[in-house]
Amino acid sequence: MSDIPGNEVTATWGTIDGALSNQVDLMEAIGTGGGSMIQHGNEYHEPDMEPANSNIQGHIQSAHAPANAQKNSDITKAEIEGKLTGEISTHTHAGGSVVGYAINVQALTSSPVDAQTIYFGNLPKAPVTVAATSKVHIRKAGTIKMANIYCYSGTAGTAESWSIYIRKNNTTDYLIATLAVNTNERVFSNSSLSIAMAAGDYFEIKSVNPTWSTNPLTCILAGYIYIE
Repeated sequence: MSDIPGNEVTATWGTIDGALSNQVDLMEAIGTGGGSMIQHGNEYHEPDMEPANSNIQGHIQSAHAPANAQKNSDITKAEIEGKLTGEISTHTHAGGSVVGYAINVQALTSSPVDAQTIYFGNLPKAPVTVAATSKVHIRKAGTIKMANIYCYSGTAGTAESWSIYIRKNNTTDYLIATLAVNTNERVFSNSSLSIAMAAGDYFEIKSVNPTWSTNPLTCILAGYIYIE
């Protein structure tokens, strides 16, 4: 008979009973005892074929998941969310960014006076000369990173240097910008600030007016402070 293509095996069969390993005559016919097949563990191959790789066979015959493994289709949203707790502080992700917030500021129309220091915040009123009366309070601690104040004047005035600051807690001034232009539009902007603000601190916008040859008239100011 021909059990394996190209290999003729002659065997005398006994009684087939029990497991395949109990069939001694069959095992001898195909194993090293009397046939052309060579046994490696639980596998048999022809002499001219490469023996089974023990690493591959070990992987095939080993368990691929714990006995109590759960199918992916059975995993619930609640189970996933139950594992995703706490704050990740050991690494960052490219493209990630810190979310901040902005506070708007404004001042109603006025005509600035020479050599005067004035203040405004977010109340709908004209700038005043008394500090700590236009407070903008901080309720969430953070760092002021950016300020942008837009001023439009009905009459541009001349180009003397005009400085605007953030004044923190009526003690410390941080320059936003100094402009020396004679245009109707003046934009005082600074994106390089780093002013730590605790909850409960406050700030005002402070303007130090120059002495103009021709004063700007009917000025209105508005802008925002960005905090992270």
